[in-house]
Amino acid sequence: MNELAAGALQIMGTIYIEIFINGVGQGLKEVLGMIEYSTTPKSKTITQVSKDKATAGQVTAVSTQNEPTEIKIKFSAFDRLIMAMALMGESSAVDVASAVVSDRPVTAKLDCFVKLGYKNLSEVSAVTNAAVIAGSPGYAIGAKTYVEGVDYTINYALGMIQALSSGEITEAQALHADLTQTAYSGFVTRGGIKSSFEMYILVDGKNQADGDDVEFEVYRAHLSASSAVDLMSDKFSEIELTGFTRTPPGKTEPFRLEKRKSA
Repeated sequence: MNELAAGALQIMGTIYIEIFINGVGQGLKEVLGMIEYSTTPKSKTITQVSKDKATAGQVTAVSTQNEPTEIKIKFSAFDRLIMAMALMGESSAVDVASAVVSDRPVTAKLDCFVKLGYKNLSEVSAVTNAAVIAGSPGYAIGAKTYVEGVDYTINYALGMIQALSSGEITEAQALHADLTQTAYSGFVTRGGIKSSFEMYILVDGKNQADGDDVEFEVYRAHLSASSAVDLMSDKFSEIELTGFTRTPPGKTEPFRLEKRKSA
């Protein structure tokens, strides 16, 4: 088969990443939202410079050595894996069932929020100063039911109550809340616990200039987050990962690029 003719290069593609933990691959996953992928082969040149009178300042010997190839990847989309890499942590799935809770005890702290122990609330039906009498549909004699917006406020997303000093609730008062938690799912990332990520990288690309397929495979890379994650940016947030390639046992190079055209 003849070598492909020279031409322009502009690649669009999908990246697949397999994270390795203690040398064990966790499975190859498609990762969406890649907006930049660059590879920079590096080398180091050592020169011997003469200090002899007749040849002072001239190079008399040269040695060139390969250095680890640098990689930079940018993403503009965020999922469980990308967030783990962005925050240098570990992400795990969250799947919480709905719940109807009565008499949830909480101690008031005036003008401060206190967690109720449940999130994603759809309703807080009652906040009182006494628990429901066992076996009875009502509250103890003299029990006070407080008014939302007057005596307290609720953060429904985070499941927190704030007792207002302008209301009738007193500091450190024992309260009881009836609430409803709506089921939710997602992921949680424990950040700041990784120094780098070891991974296998496979890019399935297509050259926009000529329609040829382009495959880029990195046998091993060690990458770390190299940019801040601006959670309040006026633009869509991006994550940048940088690091270097490594040649694993059984390979003679750290990466390869293949460009091909169907016959």
